[in-house]
Amino acid sequence: TGIGVGSKKVKAVIQKANRGEISSKTALDTVHDYNASQENSAQLLGDTISVGAGGLTFFTVNKFFKKGKALMGVNKPLINSVDKLVEEAKKAMVEDTKMSAKNKKNTQTAIKIYENIKNTFGSNKKGLLLATGMAAFAAGITKYWALKFNRIGSDEFKVDEKLYGKKKMRNAYQKQMAKSSKKQLKSERRKTNFKNFVSGAINGLMSPLMLLGGVVGAPIYLVGNSLNRYFVANKTDKNKSLDGYVNNLGNDIITTGLVTAGIAIPLVKKSNFTKSFNQNIEKAVKKLADAKLKSPDFKNNSAYKKLEETMLNDSSIKSIIESGEKVEEQIKKLTNENIFAVKFKQISADQSTLTKALREKCPPTRTLENAQSFVDKNLGNGYKLQKLLGVGTIAETYLAKDKSGKDICIKVLKEGISKDKILNDKQKFVDMIKNMSNKTQDEKDYLLRNIDDLADGILKEADLKNEMDAALKLAKNTHAANVVKPIEVKNNIYVMEKANGVSLSSFMDLNKLYIEKEALQKVGKDMPNYNQRLKEIEDRIKEVTSRMPNFDNIKFDKKDANYILGEYQKVFVEQFHKIDKNGKVIHADIHPGNIFIDPNVLKTRRGKLFTLIDTGNTIEMGVEQSMHALNLTNYVKQGNIQDIAEYVLNGAKLPSNMTKENALEKIKSELQKCFFDNETKLEQLNDERVLTLTDNIMQKYNIIPGSSQLNLNKSRQSAKNSLSELENALNELEIIGVMGQKSKTGQILQGGKAGLNTLARNKAYDAMVAKQEKNNLKQLSPAQILKHKNNKNAPSQSSEEYLTYWLKQKMLGDVKFD
Repeated sequence: TGIGVGSKKVKAVIQKANRGEISSKTALDTVHDYNASQENSAQLLGDTISVGAGGLTFFTVNKFFKKGKALMGVNKPLINSVDKLVEEAKKAMVEDTKMSAKNKKNTQTAIKIYENIKNTFGSNKKGLLLATGMAAFAAGITKYWALKFNRIGSDEFKVDEKLYGKKKMRNAYQKQMAKSSKKQLKSERRKTNFKNFVSGAINGLMSPLMLLGGVVGAPIYLVGNSLNRYFVANKTDKNKSLDGYVNNLGNDIITTGLVTAGIAIPLVKKSNFTKSFNQNIEKAVKKLADAKLKSPDFKNNSAYKKLEETMLNDSSIKSIIESGEKVEEQIKKLTNENIFAVKFKQISADQSTLTKALREKCPPTRTLENAQSFVDKNLGNGYKLQKLLGVGTIAETYLAKDKSGKDICIKVLKEGISKDKILNDKQKFVDMIKNMSNKTQDEKDYLLRNIDDLADGILKEADLKNEMDAALKLAKNTHAANVVKPIEVKNNIYVMEKANGVSLSSFMDLNKLYIEKEALQKVGKDMPNYNQRLKEIEDRIKEVTSRMPNFDNIKFDKKDANYILGEYQKVFVEQFHKIDKNGKVIHADIHPGNIFIDPNVLKTRRGKLFTLIDTGNTIEMGVEQSMHALNLTNYVKQGNIQDIAEYVLNGAKLPSNMTKENALEKIKSELQKCFFDNETKLEQLNDERVLTLTDNIMQKYNIIPGSSQLNLNKSRQSAKNSLSELENALNELEIIGVMGQKSKTGQILQGGKAGLNTLARNKAYDAMVAKQEKNNLKQLSPAQILKHKNNKNAPSQSSEEYLTYWLKQKMLGDVKFD
């Protein structure tokens, strides 16, 4: 470093000794100090790296165990349910004579692993010991390798050619002496490496001192580190003493001081953080351990939900839905009455026959001959219609062949559907809201503003040129699925390539029949009408598979269901949680009728399983909107109620008697309760859930958001309903798995496994969303990241407030595995 005892000073001292100006002892002492300084510098390097490695390991593992214990503390109902399951399994293993030795051994192993994990995370002492041991090893091995690399290019453990000559020119005596020297140097190197590992490990073993806090723990730790460096690792003194230690410090006081200060600053900060974290996480657990959390009163009170209820509860609409007429007649009458009612019912989660039909089995408005004439007149006679593929709420799609004989699809608006029709129905909806006697003017204004957003989405669907353009844009942003490829649009007739496979809606219909058949075969064989019911199901399966080429030979099972669910989750996360800072396009009308599933990909697990069709309703996020969304992700991650409140109030319309400051305080107050109290239930939060939450809060105070989210919320709701259908299919297959177990032990274990699988799927999805949002933040510049990190509005991650917020999102409630 050139600081302290430098080589120039040593050379000058030796020259003075050679001239007799000073004694040889003085010169030798200077050389000794120089060697000690060199060794101390190397040890300082090794200690700096090993303290960092050991401290990072200790703090990370300690935090991991503290969080694990905290999660056990706030999830007592789940732990109790698993404990009960384990006790039942132990008892059943003793009584169950049908259980094989292999299954019994596997069950015993699983129980032992669970009990060991529970006992380890439940003990502070075990967690501390494990963290300390891992820190010792990490610090020891790091210092060992750091100083080993530091010796590259050094002659420290090489045979001295000045004494024994060059290797190729040595005589027999020199070779013998060089061999002896080499052996001795190897031994010294091993001892040095071992000392470096031991002294590094001691640095790691001292890590628990930092739990005392930075003001107390850090100075004690640094003194211990210094003593360890001199008395354990330093090899320049044969007879080490306290005087030698003090003298060593004096010779290298500047270097040692600078390095120690460099270590001390992060050490003090991390020590203080950890002490605070350990204290506050215990407070948060105490606060939440026996709390009975309840969902907020305004849960599911979204603007979309209010509009849906208003429309579907209107007397003229309700009378059609409850008429008992054939579905085809209901759809025709609903469409004539108000297209908005049709769209609400289409993405409803009620699973009624009407809802299912609206997704892709609406009645056609033309015969095949009429459709051919319409296409010939408006598109030309280069296409030959083969058959009707599907009818939605806005358009109908036909399979056709082009001039070359290639299969393509042609989409035309249904008769009676036009821009004027949609605008007229919008006005009827507006009048319906205005005439509501149980709403204030502020409440009416809120709903009316959201109707505009909903109408824009439906108008887009009626513009097939817009649908083609949107498909091209959507394909650029979509990587988890294919997007149907456009060919041309003319006179509002859309020609596109045929999507592979069949709709997810039809596929789910088939899946439900398979599940029904398997359940009947497992538990219904003793029923008097068993054969008749089985034949009815098989006939329905044949009818569905006749419409689904290439699917009739696929046996749907749990692996298929898991695969389909996983791939759909990827599509959902990409559409609604991935943010591109340069902007993106989102499919705003995802439901089972608008997703095609490829049978070949399902068989081979290669390629993209899904194709998105019907791209007429999309949402474009611009650059500015995307950057705002990235900021929101950070605010949600931090539990930053101040900035979340300011974000959602940007451009909002306030009631006449409310100031912006009042509005900010109201939203912050509601978020404060939701995030940090011990009464309000909190799901695993992400941008979508926070926006839904704040939307409900704003409605409570009649605050109208600046940029309506209704069309986006509608599309999310529709896509979520599809996700729920897939999850339900998996749950039904799990239940069949329990039915199929002959032994009592098998039923207990399969039931427990089914419950844990459901829980794991839910948490895996939340983890997938969290990972995507984490990846989104990687798009921020270093300056933006630093700005968010130093945000004074965000609570400290070691605070009781933040840890309460974090733990509430991890509480699973009363989970039973019956």
